[in-house]
Order: sequence, then C-alpha cells, then structure tokens
Amino acid sequence: MQIALSGLLFDAQPFGEFVATARATGCAAVELRGTRLQLPPDAPPERASELALALNGLPVANLATHVGNFALLDDADAELQYALAARYVRWAAFLRATSLRV
Repeated sequence: MQIALSGLLFDAQPFGEFVATARATGCAAVELRGTRLQLPPDAPPERASELALALNGLPVANLATHVGNFALLDDADAELQYALAARYVRWAAFLRATSLRV
C-alpha cells in the first residue's frame, strides 16, 4: 500500500511545507486541494507550473475540488461551474494527477 498525504492537513501552511512533510514522511504522492494556498479556483494560469516546480516529481494522487452542485444551480451558474471544472481538468492533466474530484 502506498500513502498519499492530503493537502487538507496543510490548508493554512505554505505549499513548500506540505511538500517537505510529504517527502520527509515517505509519502508516495500528495492530494492537492482547490484551496487558497494550493490551487484555488481563481488561481492565475502559472500557479499549476509553480506547484509542479515545488513538487519536483512528487506525484499527485488526486486533485480535490469544490466544483459542482449542478443540480442545484440555474443554467447560468451551472455554466460557470462547468467552465471551472474544465479549468481543473486542464490543471489535473498538467500536474499528471491520477484522479480529479469534481
């Protein structure tokens, strides 16, 4: 069994500290989150590159987002969420995440 460290534990810490802890504890991968210090919905395009550089080859097991609730939204808001989901799909592909939670 391999263990991936969840970014949930590091929502208030710098990203570098999260990566360093994952490496120091022998984790095989990390789970990134769509939160302020990791990959927020309004992140600039270069943020995924910054994360990839900091990860330096440490795999991303999952990118967890807070996109969705489509059934509860009107058409306009659902379109916005769909566009956001597409953005996370591109980021997940760029980071070579093995899964994406939408």
